[in-house]
Amino acid sequence: VSVRQREPNMDLLVAIAAVSAYLYSALVTLTGGEHIYFDVTVAIIVIVTVGNHYESTLKKQAADRLSELTAVQADKARRVTEDGYEDVPLDQLAPDDRVLVRSGGRVPVDGIVVEGEASVDEAVVTGESLPVRKSPGEQVVGGSVVTGGAVTIRVGEDATSSLDRIAELVWNLQSGTSGIQKLADRLATVFVPLVLALAVTVTVAYLVTGAALTTALLTGLTMLIVSCPCALGLATPLAVAAGLRDALDRSIVVFDDTVFERLRDADTVVFDKTGTLTTGEMRVLETDLSAGLLAQAAALEERSAHPVGEAIAAAASRPDSSPTAEGLGVTDGGPLTDGQQPTDYEQADTTIDSTGETMVESFESHTRGVSGEVDGTPVVVGHPKLFASRGWDVPDRLADRAAEARSEGHVAVLVGRDGAAEGVVVAGDRLRSGWEETVTSLETDGVDVIVLTGDDAEAAARFRDHDAVTEVFAGVPPEGKAETVTRLRQRGQTVMVGDGTNDAPALAAADLGIALGGGTAMAADAADAAIVDDDLGSVGTVFELSQAAGSRIRGNIAWAFCYNAVAIPLAITGLLNPLFAALAMAASSLLVTLNSTRSLLD
Repeated sequence: VSVRQREPNMDLLVAIAAVSAYLYSALVTLTGGEHIYFDVTVAIIVIVTVGNHYESTLKKQAADRLSELTAVQADKARRVTEDGYEDVPLDQLAPDDRVLVRSGGRVPVDGIVVEGEASVDEAVVTGESLPVRKSPGEQVVGGSVVTGGAVTIRVGEDATSSLDRIAELVWNLQSGTSGIQKLADRLATVFVPLVLALAVTVTVAYLVTGAALTTALLTGLTMLIVSCPCALGLATPLAVAAGLRDALDRSIVVFDDTVFERLRDADTVVFDKTGTLTTGEMRVLETDLSAGLLAQAAALEERSAHPVGEAIAAAASRPDSSPTAEGLGVTDGGPLTDGQQPTDYEQADTTIDSTGETMVESFESHTRGVSGEVDGTPVVVGHPKLFASRGWDVPDRLADRAAEARSEGHVAVLVGRDGAAEGVVVAGDRLRSGWEETVTSLETDGVDVIVLTGDDAEAAARFRDHDAVTEVFAGVPPEGKAETVTRLRQRGQTVMVGDGTNDAPALAAADLGIALGGGTAMAADAADAAIVDDDLGSVGTVFELSQAAGSRIRGNIAWAFCYNAVAIPLAITGLLNPLFAALAMAASSLLVTLNSTRSLLD
C-alpha cells in the first residue's frame, strides 16, 4: 500500500528489512555460507506484532472500562398508564412517557423527576460514592440506582440512557487511529527514503572498494535492520493509548484522540457560565411577595420552559416553604401553608393549590418573562423591562432589590398583577466548587480565560473582577454563543467548555470542545471530550494529560533518533552484525514501550 500510494512509511522499512534478511539468509544457504539470519526476520516481525498487540490491548482496556458501564443497564421499565403500570422493554419507551422507579430499582433511561423524592446512587456514572437526593424537576441518569424512596420520571427527548451513548465510544477506542501518529508518519516520509538510499550507497561503496558480495550485502542488511523504526512506530500510539486510559481513570471520556495534540496549541479557553462555572440547578433563593401571589406566579411559570420559571414553580410546590427550607422565605404573607401550596406539581398547569382556586385562563410567553390571566386577574412575571413595556408601575423598593440581586450575580424577576409589581423573586444557581482554582491554573499556564454568559454586565461583574479571567462577554443569548466562539478563533486556537446541551453549537464551533456531563447526546455529537463526573477541575487535568502525552511522545521520538544516530554509524563501519542489530532494535523498542505505558501523570 505504501509503495502504491508513493508514501513511504515505517511499515515499508520494516517489511524491506525483514524480507532482505530472509533473502540474504536464503542466498547464503544456497551458496554454502555459514552465517544465516532467518531468526532476524522472525525477530523483526515479532517485535512489530507485539508492539501492535500491546497498543490494541491498551485500547481494549479503555474500551472495557466503558463497557462495564453498560453492563449495569436495566432491560425493562415500569411505564405508568391510565390503568396503572406495565413492564415494557426499553426500546418501547417514547419521549415524555412516565416511568416509576421504586427503591432498589435501576433508572432505565435519562429523565426528569416529576413526582416523589428519592436517594439515587449515581456512582456508576459520576464515581460519587454518596447517594444524591432527587426531587421534582431534577434530572436522573439512566443506570443509576434508587436506594431509598420512589420517583416517577418523565423520559427524555431521545428516550436513551447516558451509558448507552457512552458505550458508542467503545468502537472509536478500539478502531481509531491516533491523530498524533501523523507526526511520526511525516518523519517517516523523510527517514525511510534516506535510510534506503544510505543502505544502497553503503553496499555499492563496499563493492567498489573490493569487498566480497556477501560482506557488502551483510553491511547493507545490518544497516536496514538497525534502522528499522520499530521504536519510532511505537512512540506515539502507546503514549496516546496511555493517555486515553489515564483520562478514563479520572472520569474523562475522550471522543477524539487528536485532543492531546490540538490542546497543546490552545491559547484561549471559553467557559459558559450557566451549567459550567455554575451547577446549572436554578432555585429560588429569596421571595418578597404574598403566598397567594407566589401561587399565581407559579401557575403561569408551570407553562414556561425557562429555568427560572421552573425554579419558581418548584418552590411553590415544595412541602416546606418556610424560611429555613433552602433559604426560601415568603414575606408579606408569611410562609405558605398546606392549603396555599400545590399538592401535585404535575397538575399545576390547571390548578396550583389544593382548593382548586388558582386557575390559568390565558398564558403568553415573552423574551423577558411570562404573562397571563390567573383567577380572572392579569398577572406578569419577569424582568423590570417587561413591566416598563406594559406601562405597569414598579415601586422603587422592588426595583432596587432587583438591581441589587443582579449585582450579586443572581436573577431577579418581578411579580405583579392588576397593573403594578407587588413582589420580587430572587433565583440563582451555585458556583461550582474549584472554579477559581481551575481558571487560575489555566491563566498561570498562559491561557486566556473567557467567560460567556447571558446575564447582563452587572451580574457578570463577579467573573470580570477575577484576576484570572481575561474577558467576559455578557448578554450573549444561547444562539449567539457559537458566533462569539467563531470570532474568538480568529485570535488563536480556542477551546470551548460547556454543559453539552444548549452549548452544543458553541462546542462544535470551537477548535476543541469539552463538555461537562458526558451523558448528554449533544455532548457526544459536538464535543471532543467529556467530563462525566462534572468536576470542573478535570478541565485542568485534560490540559495536563495533553502536555504529558506530548512530552512523552517527543521523548520517545528523541530516543528513537538518538538510537539511530549511534547505531547506523556502527552498522556502516561493520562493527555490528544483523543479529546484534536486531537485539539493539529490540532493546530500543522495549525501552520506548516501558516508557509509554507508565501513567502520564506519575
